[in-house]
Amino acid sequence: MQTHLLAIQLYTRKQKPLLVLQALKRGRAIDIAHPTLHTALITFLFNIDRMELNPITKEVIDIERKSSLLLGGGNKLSLLNEQFLSVNGKSLIHRLSVARVIMLLDGDVGKKRALQLVLTIDQSASISACEDVYDFLLNELKEKEVALKYQVECSSRFPLTPSFKIKSDTHQHNDVVNDAL
Repeated sequence: MQTHLLAIQLYTRKQKPLLVLQALKRGRAIDIAHPTLHTALITFLFNIDRMELNPITKEVIDIERKSSLLLGGGNKLSLLNEQFLSVNGKSLIHRLSVARVIMLLDGDVGKKRALQLVLTIDQSASISACEDVYDFLLNELKEKEVALKYQVECSSRFPLTPSFKIKSDTHQHNDVVNDAL
């Protein structure tokens, strides 16, 4: 799977949409529920509609998009995202993937829904999934206070994880910690 994800990144940077499409199809054939692959697929389909492409390339992508169930069978991107959520909604890392897509498709309008999806930490959530959510809150959503509250919640669940260690030297951070407790 890692090979296909790296191929998607590489060919996206080189602006080779047919090779991105090929890597997406091969990756989805292996694991249709992979969260990073889901985000890559929706991002590709979202961006491809906004790119100026060679007419033949555009036609190939349109045919593949409509005929291939691996690429959503021509459904709307928001519908594909909702279907992915309904099948994989119990996993934090999958909800994070859906939240990223919501932010891509809806922008700030979808921020509240994206927050609702990622702020619930289930018992099966891994440290890396929680770190990814923390990074998403802090760097992508730019929600520093929400990220700090999330850090406090995670520090009680994963007390030895360096990412969630509470730094008590900042006054503002102490206020957030006290509010969360």
